[in-house]
Amino acid sequence: MSPATLREKLFDWPLLPWPRGPLSDFVASALQRQPGSLGSHPAISDIDALSDDDFGLALYLCYEVHYRTLTEADWEWDPGLLGFRSRLEQAFVERLREEIGHGTTGGSADVASALDDLIRGRSGPSLSVYLSDSGTLDQFRELCVHRSIYHLREADPHSFGIPRLTGDAKAALVEILTTNMATATSNICPPRCSPAP
Repeated sequence: MSPATLREKLFDWPLLPWPRGPLSDFVASALQRQPGSLGSHPAISDIDALSDDDFGLALYLCYEVHYRTLTEADWEWDPGLLGFRSRLEQAFVERLREEIGHGTTGGSADVASALDDLIRGRSGPSLSVYLSDSGTLDQFRELCVHRSIYHLREADPHSFGIPRLTGDAKAALVEILTTNMATATSNICPPRCSPAP
């Protein structure tokens, strides 16, 4: 393939991923139309919200409209899309509670203790130890897929908060983000190639 043909194919790449089933097809098709034209959605029942690729992609696309220019900017706050996303989130949370139980803490002060208890109560090796000791190449590849999305979006939710804050809270958030970015840069770049202060 010539470089010109390769360039043409890369620039022709669709922003929307290929649907994995009726839910993601519903969202991807809607995002190619004008906002306000969502229509009635396919059934969400009888889907494992923790493992179904179609469900995961549909929910991802509902979130992605807040991050990128996949489509018309007005889709970001479209009531129909937000309602559908809410139903997907509800199905996900219900399925997650089926899987891990419906624990409660005595209040917000107990959250740290509850998280510590969850960590101490785990059985088996950590993810990194498992992959190192007995993970398969396919498992490692799947981890890379999920982690690549995570790293791509890691600071975005925090950055969304900056224009919505004022005063000391805004200054503190900017300082945290700046410090995190400086730390990440110093971990990637040795001191001799670090940007000048």
